[in-house]
Amino acid sequence: MNEDYLIKHSVKAFEIVGPWKLRLTFEDRVEKEVDLKGIDFGFYAPLAELEYFNKVHLTDDLFTLEWPNGADFNPDTLYYWEERRAGWLEESRRWHEKQSHANSQLSEKSLAKEWLSPEEEEAWKHLQ
Repeated sequence: MNEDYLIKHSVKAFEIVGPWKLRLTFEDRVEKEVDLKGIDFGFYAPLAELEYFNKVHLTDDLFTLEWPNGADFNPDTLYYWEERRAGWLEESRRWHEKQSHANSQLSEKSLAKEWLSPEEEEAWKHLQ
């Protein structure tokens, strides 16, 4: 088995220390502070709301953090958050960019769309 794929750490305790900031205690008793602000894309989108973010809890097996929608982080990612945060923020930026582009395309199509077909328009007139 490739050692690179083994998860080496687990989160044993946490404390909310500020908006989107957590102090984590790992199995080796190392404490680290992680700033998760801006990690609000895809499955993590609800974390943009501070009230939802604060619903974080430890998984039942005391392995990692989890939110009510099932969003979680690999504990090794959290352990090395200082090195990995920039990549996550970049992924979030790209996701929001795609969402913005998709929404603008949808809006353009919506504005140009004939909402009712001629048959639907005729049926609607008879209902009024």
